[in-house]
Amino acid sequence: MNKTAIYVAALAALVSFVSCHEDSDMAYMQQLQDSVFAAYPEKVGSVHIKPEDREHLIVVLGAPGMYDLPEEQRQKEAVAVGAMALRIFGDGNLLKTGRLVFTKDVKNTVDAPADGLVSDMKIDSLKKAFGGR
Repeated sequence: MNKTAIYVAALAALVSFVSCHEDSDMAYMQQLQDSVFAAYPEKVGSVHIKPEDREHLIVVLGAPGMYDLPEEQRQKEAVAVGAMALRIFGDGNLLKTGRLVFTKDVKNTVDAPADGLVSDMKIDSLKKAFGGR
């Protein structure tokens, strides 16, 4: 077999592997989005999810009713969404940090809305509590 054929086969395998991960990541993000809507059916109008390099997760909720919650309650909701994410992404995920951003805009599609209130998902603490997932 010549070197070109070997390189082409290796490249095809790599592309297939990366595509497979992207597809599974998209499925996980869709599952997380569905779970958030199910957990907050009357409160959330939009969910925007952005993973950053598989280690950092941003979830933006267009939720006017939750926007006005006290900071302590928003923090509890952030930890709850972080726990959802860890269950969905499963053992061996690479997540290190997560932010839950609340906005009044139910049609939000951006990662950092102008009125965004940010709460830490406490991913590192949750992973330790879940046994190092």
